Amino acid sequence: EYRRQVKDYREYVETWVHEAKTPLAAAHLMLENLVESVPADANADIVFQKAHALEEEIEHVEGYIEQALFFARSETLDRDYLIRSHSLKDLVSSAIKANARMMIAAHVAPVQKGLELEVFTDDKWMEFILGQLIQNSVKYARAEGATIEFSGRLLNSGKADESIELTVRDNGCGVPASDIPRVFDRGFTGQNGRTGKRSTGIGLYLVKRLCDKMGIRVEADSVE
Repeated sequence: EYRRQVKDYREYVETWVHEAKTPLAAAHLMLENLVESVPADANADIVFQKAHALEEEIEHVEGYIEQALFFARSETLDRDYLIRSHSLKDLVSSAIKANARMMIAAHVAPVQKGLELEVFTDDKWMEFILGQLIQNSVKYARAEGATIEFSGRLLNSGKADESIELTVRDNGCGVPASDIPRVFDRGFTGQNGRTGKRSTGIGLYLVKRLCDKMGIRVEADSVE
């Protein structure tokens, strides 16, 4: 009975997510049409600014909806997980492209180094994981000169424990040393999250949860 209830709830969440995406997609289209129909006068810039702000809020809602979907699916990862060979550069580029509007709005510049490597993973899940890291970085980015760097390297080449390490590094506000051990805990927002940044404590928790299920080691380090 318990298994049935969990299965029903998971299916409900997935259905709700797909249903919720429809009106949001319609809202995007309506905003685009509204902006295009605004006459070029003194008030046009004000309308454009408000439309852009509303677009950003809709994207935030879409992000939270996507988190709900991946949270529900994380219990049955084996059903959705498909391992294939992928270019690490393509995976990172896809995640950057999916979050480009948010990065542009926060003036965060992406930097890519040493990503000409092949990895075995699921591209859909990896894009979500990288997207959570990008969104987290953007949320705490500095006002000027903000960057987020993706760099890859091959470790222990030719040995049984050969692996590829992807480092995602930014120059934001940093995390206090006391918070580092708990950044992957569910619901933990830390000192930075309590300063009006709308932190939910779910993003990095999902990153760790999905990485653990896929056999990917993940670690965090920071200097405040």
